[in-house]
Amino acid sequence: MRRPSIRTTLLVIFTTLGLSAAAFSAFALLSLTSIRSDLKEIAGLRLAAVRLSGKIELGMSDLKAAYRDLLLAQDAGQSRAAEIQISDSKQQFDAAIAEFAKLKLSDREAASLNRIEQSAADYFREAAWVSELADAGKQVEGWTYLKTHMLPITKKLRSSAAELAAIAVQAAQQAEAASDTNYRSALDGAIGFTGFTIALVFVSGFFGNLQIARPIRLITSSMSILASGDTARAIPFSGRSDEIGEMAGAVEVFREAAIQKLEL
Repeated sequence: MRRPSIRTTLLVIFTTLGLSAAAFSAFALLSLTSIRSDLKEIAGLRLAAVRLSGKIELGMSDLKAAYRDLLLAQDAGQSRAAEIQISDSKQQFDAAIAEFAKLKLSDREAASLNRIEQSAADYFREAAWVSELADAGKQVEGWTYLKTHMLPITKKLRSSAAELAAIAVQAAQQAEAASDTNYRSALDGAIGFTGFTIALVFVSGFFGNLQIARPIRLITSSMSILASGDTARAIPFSGRSDEIGEMAGAVEVFREAAIQKLEL
């Protein structure tokens, strides 16, 4: 089997190194893109979902407190303040639900949000009657109606809001785990490529010393010996079929010529 030339061998080594670097760069780019996507989901979507689910729960608490204040109002000023609080709390509650609906929701989040919207519609329908009773000065009837009709709906709303918050937190944890997995994958790839590169450099150095540097030193030494008049020693590596063999063969030609000259 013909020995490959040094040029060909070095070309293979450096091509392998270049392709490996390109492959690692592509792998690193994909890993960083995936990590960036995970971080954007955590920061831009999951944390927003957690924040808005908290605002929905807070809105329900504020509405409950506002209707309580309405039924406890002792004069027109207190009643007006409670009505303003009810209006503001309802606007904040509706805004939180509308903003949440704009997010990229999972099926579970969409189903939970839908239950909240249905319960909220029932809640505000019953709340309108409580407001009428309060305006009519029928606070006792209002309290009874609030406890028997609105309180069960409030519990359903709070339960659905808590479920929505739990789903959002779980999704954020999953996105964080995915980001951590991608990071570890990128780190393992970097370590693997570094090890491969070190091994390739070591092999290249070993090859260069064994197959190039050492033969050149021996051929140079043979040339010095030949120059001193010693033609008895054969030129090493003259049988190789690569560039080293060509170099050794050229020196061998000089040795044979010197031998023929001496014989004359």
